[in-house]
Amino acid sequence: MIETEPKVTPEGLYSVTQTAIILGVNRQTIRRYANNGDLKFKIRKATLRKVIKGSEILRFWRSTIV
Repeated sequence: MIETEPKVTPEGLYSVTQTAIILGVNRQTIRRYANNGDLKFKIRKATLRKVIKGSEILRFWRSTIV
């Protein structure tokens, strides 16, 4: 996990891969966080893929770093 606050747009939507890169962890780690309910996601209807809001990435990062 990165030590500096991620530079994301709070309104933006990020894929699992993008979120993993932003937080400096593996994609499987992001999936585990999402499946455990630690990281909230939405399902994009067009592709049925998980997307994470930038504001959720920031909330999650702040809760794990403190």
